[in-house]
Amino acid sequence: MTKRRTRAPSPDPTALPRQDAIVWEQPFCWSFLCPRYWLVWFFVGILWLLAYLPHGVRRATAFALARLYQRVYPKRRRIVERNLEVCFPDQSVAQRRAWRDAHFQLQAYAVLDLGRLWFRSVAYLKHQTRVSDPDLFAHLIHAGGVVLTGHGAGLEWIGHFFTMNMTGSAMYKPFGKNRLLNWLFERGRVRHGARVYPREQGLKP
Repeated sequence: MTKRRTRAPSPDPTALPRQDAIVWEQPFCWSFLCPRYWLVWFFVGILWLLAYLPHGVRRATAFALARLYQRVYPKRRRIVERNLEVCFPDQSVAQRRAWRDAHFQLQAYAVLDLGRLWFRSVAYLKHQTRVSDPDLFAHLIHAGGVVLTGHGAGLEWIGHFFTMNMTGSAMYKPFGKNRLLNWLFERGRVRHGARVYPREQGLKP
């Protein structure tokens, strides 16, 4: 009696990694060039172009996107307005509106800054970053530690700057449906040597 050999099914390179796998090991897949992803590549091209244009161009673009976003998604605008009203009832309406606009402008600028983080050189990125407490930062590099930050507009830049100066790891929530966005963000976040793990896995060994 002979045993019949069966070939194991080939893994789908675009599938999300297992819970015990490291996200940054996901390879590039040729299916990312299919028409369904062309719009994503179009915006990546815009990010690349803006990364090499003057600061004023990115700033003006971010402000325009912030105004457009508030009109297209009024629910988000009302949420921010309500939060500011509850947290700062003594402030004037004009002041809270100014903070609201600044919030959306910073968020838009952070998205446009992905191009610089993904495509510009390490020397350029370090030159563009100001450390408010160099002594504390130097101590953290040599002694190590855990860094807790708010999930705000500058988080992506902070993560890149840390990995340009020290070895580290972080949690990451994958995009559930868009495999190309997963690959782009993972590639960008591990560009300087960091390790990125799925949030479901955590950072424990």
